[in-house]
Amino acid sequence: MRKESYLQKPQEVEIHAVKNGTDVILRKNIIQAIRRDEDTEETVWECEERQLRYNNSLTRDAVSENFDYYWALSEGKTDEEATDEAALKAGEPTLKERLETLEGAFMELAEVIANG
Repeated sequence: MRKESYLQKPQEVEIHAVKNGTDVILRKNIIQAIRRDEDTEETVWECEERQLRYNNSLTRDAVSENFDYYWALSEGKTDEEATDEAALKAGEPTLKERLETLEGAFMELAEVIANG
């Protein structure tokens, strides 16, 4: 993650189509700040910024709707880790929890079928 400064408020999500997919620029914690040098003072927008090269085409809306997932991918997390992290932030079950629930339901169904 890099800390970036802009003179105008940047977009949270920026995408650029490239030959092998999509370049994604993600920004969060965008705040207005005052930057002071020795003799000057200027208003800037600061944010945390990450970039990601995604191997498929993406839309800005799709990335915005799943921001936490793409942010986690930009941190180098696997697809599963990013999915789990986004699910936890949304208050949803992780992939492991979902699998355990399905396995339990399947075993109960198998027992009902086996016992008539």
